[in-house]
Amino acid sequence: LVSRQFGKNIKRVNNHFIPVKISVDRPDEILDILNKNLHWIEDELDNDANEYKLFIIKSGILKIPVKKYTS
Repeated sequence: LVSRQFGKNIKRVNNHFIPVKISVDRPDEILDILNKNLHWIEDELDNDANEYKLFIIKSGILKIPVKKYTS
């Protein structure tokens, strides 16, 4: 699930989806960023966790637990 911003419901979202926060808003840029970082997202999917981690993509990629993001 890709968004520019997540609210408090991210705690429920990450049980079913891998949340990816991207700071750009043009669809072509978003697709480029996702394609370049797809291996990180696929790796998270393969972890078979109860809760997925949040990916924050700006100039690099940051992977953090949702609990840290919402605290």
